Amino acid sequence: MNDRSVFSSLDSMNRRSFIKTAAAAAFATAAFPHTGLAEAPRKGGALRLGLNGGSSADTLDPTQLIGTFSINVSRQVYNTLVEIGDDGKPAPELAASWEASDGNMRWILNLRPGVQFHNGKTFDADDVKYSLGLHIGDKTKSKAKGLVADVAEVRAISPTQVEILLKSPNPDMDYVLSDLHFAMVPAGFADWSKAIGTGPFKLTAFQPGVHAIAARNETYWRSDRGHVDTVESVVINDAAARVSALQGGSVHIVNGIDYKIAPLLKKDPRAYLLVTEGKQHFSLPMDATKEPFNSPDVVLALKHALDREQMVKLLMAGFGRVGNDHPIAAGDPSFNPNIAQRAYDPDRPVFTSRKPARAILPSSCTPPPWRSSRRSTRPSFSRNRPSPPASPSMSSASPMTATGATCG
Repeated sequence: MNDRSVFSSLDSMNRRSFIKTAAAAAFATAAFPHTGLAEAPRKGGALRLGLNGGSSADTLDPTQLIGTFSINVSRQVYNTLVEIGDDGKPAPELAASWEASDGNMRWILNLRPGVQFHNGKTFDADDVKYSLGLHIGDKTKSKAKGLVADVAEVRAISPTQVEILLKSPNPDMDYVLSDLHFAMVPAGFADWSKAIGTGPFKLTAFQPGVHAIAARNETYWRSDRGHVDTVESVVINDAAARVSALQGGSVHIVNGIDYKIAPLLKKDPRAYLLVTEGKQHFSLPMDATKEPFNSPDVVLALKHALDREQMVKLLMAGFGRVGNDHPIAAGDPSFNPNIAQRAYDPDRPVFTSRKPARAILPSSCTPPPWRSSRRSTRPSFSRNRPSPPASPSMSSASPMTATGATCG
C-alpha cells in the first residue's frame, strides 16, 4: 500500500483491556509530547497504528482470535462481559454486576442496560447465551474452549439477566469471562469479515494480514473511551519497518519494539516508550530422565550458576525480570512474590551434596518433577516486552526459572 494514511489505529489503545491483552507488548508513540498522555483526551482526528502479528489467516471470529493484529482490532469492535481493572481484579464491562452461589457452581450476571450493537440491536441475555455458546460443546473449534469446559448451561433468565451453571466449582469465573475470546456479538451473527459488536469503534474495512479501518461508535455506552474519529490498524510485521514508520511519521503508535532499539527510542524526545508488564516466559527444558539432568544437584547447580540479572541487563536491555524457577510471571495474578529468589551463587556448597533430593529440598516443597519417569525440568524466564532480538537464541541465553520444585 502506497497510501501511508492507512497506518492508523485505535484510540482504544487507552483501554486497559487492550493494553493487557496485546501480549504485554511495549509500545512507542510519536508526535505527542510526553505530558500529553496525562491530559484529558480530545475528541476527533485519526490515530494511526502499525502492528505486528498479522497474516492472511487473520479473522475477527471470537473463537479463533490469536494474532496481535486481529486481537487489537477485536478490542476496538467488541466488548466482553468483564474486564480486568488496573488493580488486576475483575471489573464490570457489559455485565454491570454478578454474584456467585451454590459453592461457585451458579453465577448470575446482571447485564448493563441500554447498550446497543453497531447495527442498532439492543444487547440482551440472548446475545450472551449465543456468544458464550460459540465456545461450548464438543463441536466447537474455539481457542478458549478449555476455559469454559466446565460450563453446563447458559440460561437467559430475563433480557437483562443471565445464569451460568457449572459442572464443578469455579471461584474465578469472573476472571474467565474477561478473556478476549468471550466477546459479545448479536445472537445468530457469523459474518466475521463485517464484525459487529458493542465496542467504541465500528468496523468499516477489514483485510486479513493487511489492515483494518474503523469509525467512532457515536452511541458507545462509555464516554471515557473511543475519542478519535477514525482508527486504522495496519500490519507491519517487520520490527525495523515499524520503527522506521514511527520515526518517519507514517504511524503514531507501534508495538513489539526490539530490545536493541528500545533504549534509543527512550532517549528520543519525539517518542514515548510505554512498557507493560509481561506474562511471557522462555524455557530451557532439560530431560530429567537422562544424565546429567536426572541429578537434582545438577539441576539446582544450574539454577544458581547463571547470572540471571546480567542476562536481563545484557540480552534484554533491562526490559525483563529475573524468573524464579517457575513459569508464572510477576504480571500474572497467580504470581507469589513471597517465594525467595535463588540467587547467583556458583560456589554454593550444596552442589557437591550426594543426599537424596527430598533431603536437599525444604519439607514444604512439593515433589520435584524428576521424581516422575517422564518429566523434565524447564528453566524459563519472564519479560516485559519490547520484542526479543532475532539473532541470539533465547533458550541458550536466558535467565532461568527452572521448575525443579514448588515451595509453599
